Amino acid sequence: METDLVCDHVVIGSSPLMIMVAQKLSLTGASVVVVSRPDEFGGAWRSVPLGDGGFAEAACHLIEPIPDIYQIIERYSGVAFEQQHPTPVRHLSEKLIISYQSFVNRILTLGSLLVTAFFGLIQLLRFAKDPLLEIKLHKASIAMRNLRRYIVGSDVVRAPTCGYAVFAERLKLSAESCGVIFVSDEVRHIDSATEGLKVCLSKGQ
Repeated sequence: METDLVCDHVVIGSSPLMIMVAQKLSLTGASVVVVSRPDEFGGAWRSVPLGDGGFAEAACHLIEPIPDIYQIIERYSGVAFEQQHPTPVRHLSEKLIISYQSFVNRILTLGSLLVTAFFGLIQLLRFAKDPLLEIKLHKASIAMRNLRRYIVGSDVVRAPTCGYAVFAERLKLSAESCGVIFVSDEVRHIDSATEGLKVCLSKGQ
């Protein structure tokens, strides 16, 4: 049985950055729902069990080229961030490991943002609707404005002192206190042909 949940904004994904977007939208007076896959709360930012009782902190997003990004996150979350020693690494494959702050990783990240925006523009020229086009273009715009920081490097890598799992939970509690609703479900498809925008989930919509 499907049920309808009507809101002004739907945020798909529960990474800390997406939760902060949801909270900011909610503070404007809008109704906001965050949809996250079951057992994947926190997105790519999470604490991963190693099997020996220990944990590894995982966060694949390269955000350091964005000016004052850690100050912004600390202000929204109320959680302090500390410099990482040694610098984290990125596993591109089982045998290929590169430094998180390496030139290769920065260019891969920059390229992915620009390519995504490019194909979004192609869809626009073909009159194909892309509900995420505005976001893709905005991310590409931020990348271009900070092009030098992607090429020459930027700030050191930092992580929350409490770990990513606790960090994400604190953000969720803060967002819920502002009226954000969290739904644990799988997105089947997004229907933009109807009035407004309909996000169809496995359990409802």
